[in-house]
Amino acid sequence: MICWALWTHRNKVVWENQRWIARHVLKIAGSTLEQWGEVQHLRLQTFPTLRSHLQIPTRWMKPSNEWLKINVDAAVFSELRSIGIGCVLRNSVGEFISAMAVPIPLNLTPKEAEIMGVREALSWLKQMQMTKVLVEMDSQVVFNALNRTTPASSPFAMLVKDCQNLANSMPNIIFTFAKRSANNVAHTVARATLSMSDQTVWHFQAPAFLFPSLTQDLIDI
Repeated sequence: MICWALWTHRNKVVWENQRWIARHVLKIAGSTLEQWGEVQHLRLQTFPTLRSHLQIPTRWMKPSNEWLKINVDAAVFSELRSIGIGCVLRNSVGEFISAMAVPIPLNLTPKEAEIMGVREALSWLKQMQMTKVLVEMDSQVVFNALNRTTPASSPFAMLVKDCQNLANSMPNIIFTFAKRSANNVAHTVARATLSMSDQTVWHFQAPAFLFPSLTQDLIDI
């Protein structure tokens, strides 16, 4: 954190001609460390399974009170050179709020499709001005990439950076990882895009094809 504060001070000197005294640099480092600690505590309180890789959810788990959870998944249709993205938003008692299906005519790799799905989900959340949301995915590769700093040296890395910037522009957005069995609702919506030509959104009333998956998640809670 001290190195980060020194780098910030260096940028202030170079770009804004501002100089900090040593005490201020240490204060900034301490404040940043405290904020980082609060975020880690929030992650563990909101999603306890982050404590251990042995506790990765295999069934859907509702978020804490006052929080929402959006499940996101992508389906790759190689033969059609396209992908489909599915997002499902629910509250802390498992009630359906919204879902979005997005067919995209792009020939992407699975990990590129998955990170594209996360970006679509985050853009949608920002458009709806949502806060306190867990963004849950079943791609370990994408989840790991979102939780580290990587140079934007590839299309995938640039999409990761876009997602990180979007998440940082909204209050209380946390990325979480779960097994495919816990993400079936989003997978179902993503597959349904195969018969769609345009983006489709449902608010408060889920589409009929999603009822079985939503019901199973409620039973498993």
